[in-house]
Amino acid sequence: MGRYDTSDGKKPVQQVQHNQPAVTGSPLQMRPFAPYQETQAQSSAPPNDRTQELGHRLENISFAPRPQVDIMARKWEGIKAAYQAKIQAKQAIGTEPEVERSPEQPEQTEQQEQVVQRSSVLSSEDIPIDRGAIADTSIQRLMSAEDFKKATSVKFHRRNRIAKIDEILEAIEKTGADRILLSELLDAIDDWLKVADEESDRREGVNKLRQEATAEIEKIGAPPSEDMDSAPKTRQRSNAFSAKVTGAGKEYGSDFSDFDSKQFRISGRAPKRTIEEVKRKQMEDGTVMYFAMGLVTGFNDKAPMIAPYPEPISLGDWYPKVTHINGMAVAPKSGILSAAALQESVNQALDGQDDMAVGQSAIDVLYTYSAQRGNPLVDVWDCLKGKVEVRDEATEKQEEIMLDAVHRQERVTVSAHSRGTIKTDNAVRNVHEKLIPEFLPEVKQNRWQEVLEYWQANDPGIGLDPEDLAEISLKGFAAEAAKKAMNKYIQLIYAGNAVQHPSALVDINMYVGGLDVVSMFVGTYSETGRKIDAAIGTGGTKGSKLHSVGTGKGHGFVDNYVPAVGSAIASDIQQR
Repeated sequence: MGRYDTSDGKKPVQQVQHNQPAVTGSPLQMRPFAPYQETQAQSSAPPNDRTQELGHRLENISFAPRPQVDIMARKWEGIKAAYQAKIQAKQAIGTEPEVERSPEQPEQTEQQEQVVQRSSVLSSEDIPIDRGAIADTSIQRLMSAEDFKKATSVKFHRRNRIAKIDEILEAIEKTGADRILLSELLDAIDDWLKVADEESDRREGVNKLRQEATAEIEKIGAPPSEDMDSAPKTRQRSNAFSAKVTGAGKEYGSDFSDFDSKQFRISGRAPKRTIEEVKRKQMEDGTVMYFAMGLVTGFNDKAPMIAPYPEPISLGDWYPKVTHINGMAVAPKSGILSAAALQESVNQALDGQDDMAVGQSAIDVLYTYSAQRGNPLVDVWDCLKGKVEVRDEATEKQEEIMLDAVHRQERVTVSAHSRGTIKTDNAVRNVHEKLIPEFLPEVKQNRWQEVLEYWQANDPGIGLDPEDLAEISLKGFAAEAAKKAMNKYIQLIYAGNAVQHPSALVDINMYVGGLDVVSMFVGTYSETGRKIDAAIGTGGTKGSKLHSVGTGKGHGFVDNYVPAVGSAIASDIQQR
């Protein structure tokens, strides 16, 4: 089977014949396959710097010139003009005028218009994507959450109304400030200013933060530097958006089933980071490709707003190097920002490394959302189904990621949190079962004769023919070969581990907090327990490892696990 040629580690297109040496001793003692050699890392998609204008926050929105102006360009020029008119009118009379809809713009509900106007991102159509152009991701002028609290502290006054601003500042510190979070910050500030007393002692600090946030947005929206202009031009987001925005204009409550198993690519570094919905597709020739379906432009409360591209955009030879799936009771916004925090943590750990060593200047994260179903009991039921190995779409996505890694012979990180560890562990078992028949033809071709001769000479007297015994043995050899391939091409990380007896197939790095009650009661909680589990064969591999992130750490992913997980991923990437 050419795809898994083990004689020299390369990827032949034709089946490779192997000459076997004479058999000495029992062939049932598994002879290891020749090690899979690392293949040249495929050239990943070049860095992208999507210089997009942020809604009505930026007054001077301009599109790069095009030889031909198509319908979509005219549509967004109309939206741009509407925003500019709205801003001018607001400055003149202090109110929000009704925006006329251009002839090409489809009808939207009033609620959709309000949400899109508050947070949507407009895109320049012809600016090349350059994910790594921004080397310095630090925020130069934005005060920290702690400084903001000090600047707005008032004795004997709670922070109920202003807490939303605190929350967004904390998110910015964890994930980096991009257009989406800065837009949310300005919205939260404006909301507070509308209801706060004119004489409030907090106004000075809030207004100062508003000025800093506005300056940051202007900095992000500034024309690319000469260094950016010299970056190689790559894929372009032609016809940036269609007008229908997924996630806008709907009250989601606590049931986000609409987003279940959606996958998002977090790419680039803050402040130029972008988040896109992507889909995996297997082409007619068997090649797997990812397509960008739309851009996350902001959030409608806890749901992402996804502006779909008019046509899916091929990501070429891009494939995920790092992936993540969330746990239970996680809203899409929280999950996406958690993945963004993980991406930032990995890239911070890699800062200063030679870009060529990792193949690209910023590592992307492919995030799979496992939906919160509303009622907590429904989420618990979903966990229980996973415990008894019931498959669902999120599990299938995890299977695809791991199978693609083995087939491409390119290592991938599969990170999971809480309930996501259950789904991922089920996927590991399923992937192993699927790989066995793929390895079997090569194993049979190489070892059939020696194994058959062994059983002909050593009849165990259990009523099975030598041929049947040989088939059973060869399946065992194929299973071992599949296991070795999975360990070579899959880095498995379980944070807030919820799997008590994990599969004994792939070495796992498990992370638990001292106060993580999920790991404590339903998962593997101690390194001693893990070792016993592996030794007596009830679960896990001897090569796995359980790490404590601290005795005072709880179950939340970002606050408790991201630094340790990000460091482990970066270390693995450096060795690829």
